[in-house]
Amino acid sequence: MKIIKTKVYEFKELPEDIQEKVIERYYDLNIDYEWWNCTLDQAKEDAGIDIREFDIYRNEIGGKLIEGIEKSIKLIIANHGKTCETRKLAEEYQQKIIELKTKYPKKNNNTNEGYNQADSYMNELEELEKEYKHDLLEEYLVMLRKEEEYLTSKEAIIETIEANEYTFTIEGKMFN
Repeated sequence: MKIIKTKVYEFKELPEDIQEKVIERYYDLNIDYEWWNCTLDQAKEDAGIDIREFDIYRNEIGGKLIEGIEKSIKLIIANHGKTCETRKLAEEYQQKIIELKTKYPKKNNNTNEGYNQADSYMNELEELEKEYKHDLLEEYLVMLRKEEEYLTSKEAIIETIEANEYTFTIEGKMFN
């Protein structure tokens, strides 16, 4: 049997150049799991949008509104702060819906004019919903990108290392 003793250091005890090596080596420390789950779950609950796929590097995102534009807008206004971009977006589209309803007031649908107006209203509402879904997904793509950027930042890596009290060899290799 052999016993090997190794001297280990807390991150802040390492020389500055070794600290930089540690940060480079463990750049993915905070993203080596499905870090996006909380954001996607919140999007479902607080905005009524189910994000099915995304790629922040290719600038792609896809998903669907769970219960339509009006329900999504209500959820966002209820759950997102006034300075949040998604809230501003929801309020903008809420106004567009009001304008659309003003453009097509309810009329007797027993006439051809009533049917034509109902069709026009539904077509415009459908187009508005497509635009809204696209714009909302783009906002979530921005959020996901910012989250990933933060998680891979020097600041976040150091916070994780210190919070978990990781130790390192003098060469900067994690020892736990």
